[in-house]
Amino acid sequence: DLKLQFLYFIGGGKGGNKITKMSKGPREDGRSADEMHKPHCQVGVLGNAHGSAYVEDIGCKVMCSVFGPKQLVGDFDENASVKVSYNIASFAEVVRKERVGEKAATTADRATQASLQEVLSCSILKEKYPKSSIEINFLILERTVAGSEYPLALLAAALALTNAGIELEELPIAASVCLIDNALYVTPTPSEVARSTAVVTVTCFPQRGTILSMSHSGSTPVDLTEKAINLSLQACVVLRKVASDILKDGQ
Repeated sequence: DLKLQFLYFIGGGKGGNKITKMSKGPREDGRSADEMHKPHCQVGVLGNAHGSAYVEDIGCKVMCSVFGPKQLVGDFDENASVKVSYNIASFAEVVRKERVGEKAATTADRATQASLQEVLSCSILKEKYPKSSIEINFLILERTVAGSEYPLALLAAALALTNAGIELEELPIAASVCLIDNALYVTPTPSEVARSTAVVTVTCFPQRGTILSMSHSGSTPVDLTEKAINLSLQACVVLRKVASDILKDGQ
């Protein structure tokens, strides 16, 4: 496990959770570059699922449902089987696929599904549910840029799995930081992602400081890449607290 020392202490502030000042001037939604936008989250929203969650943020809406653990018939397996399905509602695209290309959007969706499959499979304590299957279904109700919904989708899955009573190593959380005009923006909006020159997304177990995966698109100087990684990790800590408070309140 890679243990990281966070560079800054995270505190609260009006309009979001401030991390560290990285650029001047307000963003399109009124935040400064160092402010996070708190997503709207609900758990237990689908009565027919064992667990479910709805997560919404600027330009993105995700529904996640969990079914299981269900007993499997056949050969004994000491670990649960985890299956992730990923679907985009026909009305979900704010920016039409023609602008990014049908192939590019499909490739991004496949990559997102594969990332979710890998992270969730290693987050679930599969040995607790032998000879069982756990199905995690995603429905993307709104998005602007294909792939940018990954952090919210993972948050929805963490909430839905916990709502279903499925034991996890820890809540897996992801957060992104983008680079625009040599300035870093924490938890960027879809339009900021679209006009950025680089995006860094980190997935981790925040309480442990353990990185599960990291993606980096575009080009950034080494010093800014390091700052972006640390900012993403700190954003994960904030989002983990948001998730914990939602689960505690049952909202």
